[in-house]
Amino acid sequence: MTFHGHNAIVTGAGGGMGLRIAVDLLTAGATVTAIDLKPRPADLDEAACTYEQHDVTDYDAVQAVVGQAHRRHGRLDYIVNAAGVPDAARPVLFVGQAQVMTPMGAVPISFEIEAASLDAAIEKFGAAAEQAVQQTMQELQEMRREQASSLVIPDAAGARLPSPSDLLGRGRPRR
Repeated sequence: MTFHGHNAIVTGAGGGMGLRIAVDLLTAGATVTAIDLKPRPADLDEAACTYEQHDVTDYDAVQAVVGQAHRRHGRLDYIVNAAGVPDAARPVLFVGQAQVMTPMGAVPISFEIEAASLDAAIEKFGAAAEQAVQQTMQELQEMRREQASSLVIPDAAGARLPSPSDLLGRGRPRR
């Protein structure tokens, strides 16, 4: 995919996911304005990327950076908010997504990946996706079996069902 001619602002670009996204956008041809509290990382070339060292919770600073980027490039196509602070009180959770194509269209699948780091989660993604797809297929087959074994009762617009007394010969006039 190419991003040539597109402009992006990436918060949290001083490291982690924000840095990875900023580098990927630059590699794909986008013009990037990066914002973070941390100093400019070596991965972000000064000639290719405008880097602003600010706290993204400072509304006025963010407004100024967005305004400068808009004036410099004439428009903004993407804003990626990847700024954040690790919360040691909460466990890190890695979630993968895939989809299964069915005759009715795509069925989205989300699944947790048991991992201690992003690199480990990336490594385990394939196996976790395969397991989630297999589980989804089993659930779809079970739903199909349940549907096939369900009773179909015609509505009143269809044929009239005989009442139990009709079946016993009572309630119908004799000819």
